[in-house]
Amino acid sequence: MATVNDEPQNTVQDESGRSRFAVMTPEIWTIVPMRGIESGKSRLAAAIGAAGRARVNRWLLVRTLKVIKRWRGNLKHCVIVSSCDQTLELAKRAGSAVVREAKEINDLNRAVVLGVSYAAANGAGKVLILPCDLPDLTVGALDALTREAGRQQHMVLAPDLAGTGTNALLIDACSKVEFSFGERSYARHREWAAARGWTISVCTRPEFGFDLDTPHDLAAWSTGRRGALWSARMRSAGGWKGGKPRSSENWIPRRRRLP
Repeated sequence: MATVNDEPQNTVQDESGRSRFAVMTPEIWTIVPMRGIESGKSRLAAAIGAAGRARVNRWLLVRTLKVIKRWRGNLKHCVIVSSCDQTLELAKRAGSAVVREAKEINDLNRAVVLGVSYAAANGAGKVLILPCDLPDLTVGALDALTREAGRQQHMVLAPDLAGTGTNALLIDACSKVEFSFGERSYARHREWAAARGWTISVCTRPEFGFDLDTPHDLAAWSTGRRGALWSARMRSAGGWKGGKPRSSENWIPRRRRLP
């Protein structure tokens, strides 16, 4: 098992500002499942209220799309899967493909299957499943995770900080992986690959490790207590001065203005 943490040696920017590595691998499609602007991240509701939660969800989606666009140069090979009208409309305006999930289903793994099927039907060779709750996602992290995209029957995983969840997954588009996103998904995805003789790489870049799920996550991110990367950024960007987030529907991080 390999570990991929560094940016590939051939990663430079072309004249448009895109990563040259991204330009060299157009067969990669990015699948971004999202529950919805108002319905996503339900565990944050008690801390920041319904309107605050919606603003955080919208900010996360907009920022994720912007990072993917900087990485690929455009969003032609990006698919947003959601049952939320606001989410789909925002993604379409940004230039992404969209797949509507039935509201009565609203299942993360089902949404991933829908997105992967769409990408495979449109010529994808590889698919990157990327959640929409990584506030520190960067082009460099995406380059690092996809540096071995040319290998067949090879899985690249990015675990969460606890080492139990899967915060990004790169696979062959037509591999019919049994997706197991949720609790203990990291172990289940690795077991699936190992049972079929696939090779596995793990990307432990910090940008993939930290996701916004709980009020504690939100407080840690905004006060910079999740390591040097977040601490340095939040000291310059501001945030509340510690403790739990305010129970206010108007909450937003200072200077980290949400769209």
